[in-house]
Amino acid sequence: MALSDQAKKRIRDLLSTYETHQSALIPALHVAQGDQGWLSEETQREVAELLQLTPQTVREVVTLFRSFYPSGLG
Repeated sequence: MALSDQAKKRIRDLLSTYETHQSALIPALHVAQGDQGWLSEETQREVAELLQLTPQTVREVVTLFRSFYPSGLG
């Protein structure tokens, strides 16, 4: 399932709030998880694309923090 247009807009809006795209990553992941209920690989790729980061960077952060649900068990 793809991110909603509203979630994509909220993530893009975060970019004006943070100094770097990477610093917006955790707030963006919270937006994405709130939109989807979990962070599928597809959702992680969308976040990476929106923030101009590598999918690997996003995946590393998702797996590092227990507050994110990469398995759909959220």
